Amino acid sequence: MVTADPDARKRFDALMAGPSPARREDLADLFGSLDAVTVPAMIGRWTGAPFPTGDLWAFLLQQRAVARWQGKDFRSADRVHALMVTVFGLTFAAPLGAAVLRPDTFRGKPSTAMIYRWLPIVDHFRAVDADTLMGAMEIRGRIRTWFGLRRETGRGGAPPTA
Repeated sequence: MVTADPDARKRFDALMAGPSPARREDLADLFGSLDAVTVPAMIGRWTGAPFPTGDLWAFLLQQRAVARWQGKDFRSADRVHALMVTVFGLTFAAPLGAAVLRPDTFRGKPSTAMIYRWLPIVDHFRAVDADTLMGAMEIRGRIRTWFGLRRETGRGGAPPTA
């Protein structure tokens, strides 16, 4: 799983760090330059963070004192906890976050899609590197926000494969 853009990691980190809101055009450009990630390479637990776009969805996913989105737990293609949340220090899978992973083509390129079972949301993923993914959250055909995931170590996740 090697990205086509050798500077992808630098661009990813710069856009995630800010300091000003990340432009949607820059995020779409970065996402378009990344290679597909396979379902088996995604298995494991991932910590997530939204890109600082200033949109409502990024705001809702940002770290909060009492409750916050923690990331995703990809157990298998058919068992995904898409909304791992931490509330008062306890991390759990939110019931509405049940999802499945499927290979997909998104914007003309291979991707992996995470399809929520109970919500009209599809997340599309591409690989920044073996332990970093970029996601595009789509609701009813429109990208609502962009986010990143980093593999948690020591959780028994399978090593990524190309």
